[in-house]
Amino acid sequence: MSTRFTSKRRIHSISAITAPHATPKTISDLSIYHLNGNIHDIPDNVVFSVEDYGERLNYDDPVYDRFRKDFMTNTFIFIGSELDEPSLWKYISQRRPKNDKYGTKEFRPRSFFILPDIPRAKKEILVQYNVDFIKMKTDEFAKEILTALKDTADEALNILLRTRFLDNFSKIQ
Repeated sequence: MSTRFTSKRRIHSISAITAPHATPKTISDLSIYHLNGNIHDIPDNVVFSVEDYGERLNYDDPVYDRFRKDFMTNTFIFIGSELDEPSLWKYISQRRPKNDKYGTKEFRPRSFFILPDIPRAKKEILVQYNVDFIKMKTDEFAKEILTALKDTADEALNILLRTRFLDNFSKIQ
């Protein structure tokens, strides 16, 4: 089942396999990164097997590098990953675990993994990286969460556009 949402933001779909240097046209674009390729990359340009994942770890990947930098400072919602990808764990682990030893406050934004279920051990590891597990199927997440956020996201974009913030920001980049 497919759910389609409309938004004032333009969706910029980026395949890390066939267009690793692609960037959004404007800051108001909503970027969706397909870290292992997308449907248009099938059959030859998708990461699927253990060997494919191993090969990706052999070279620097500009999309994963951008992900690593953004993951340090932004909220991420991971959908469609079973958390079995060595390349993904490589970059999640660079975020460093929370340090509750001295009671220090966590300043990194929380991120979320949307999956029907994951093993308890993985849940506990994710908590250390300030990533929460949300037990949901992707279609449930789309209906219950994304639908509720749509109006808020459109309103926030309108405010930014009215203040010309996005125009000024894109000139800086």
